[in-house]
Amino acid sequence: MYTDYSIECRTNIPAFRLHNSIVRRRYSDFEAFRDLLERESARVTIPPLPGKVFTNRFSDDVIEHRREGLQRFLQIVVGHPLLQTGSKVLAGFVQGELLLLLLLKKGRGRRRERKGGVNSEKEIETDVKADPNWDKNQW
Repeated sequence: MYTDYSIECRTNIPAFRLHNSIVRRRYSDFEAFRDLLERESARVTIPPLPGKVFTNRFSDDVIEHRREGLQRFLQIVVGHPLLQTGSKVLAGFVQGELLLLLLLKKGRGRRRERKGGVNSEKEIETDVKADPNWDKNQW
């Protein structure tokens, strides 16, 4: 059993191939994505993900708290001007390019196979916009 998150992305930035997209990601996909961002973006401090949950991880409160943390993470990452134009993995993660997802999973090494299906689904929305007043101290 696992939870996946629907990421709806709306953007007008030319570096993104699609203006509107929806993809589904698991928490482990976010972990792999964050690792790739850290490796490719030495000049940018990548914010932390919400912590791992080991008990009651399928309770509505825990899932909602994690969804809020993942949404904050994505909003910070997609709002960063250096990542918007310089990241090779950002657009692929939020817009669902298959090759990137394969790289994410391969980059994380072996993953434990889980039996069962999706336990729950939550939505994350993010608008990707160039912000001339971006404040790096918001982290």
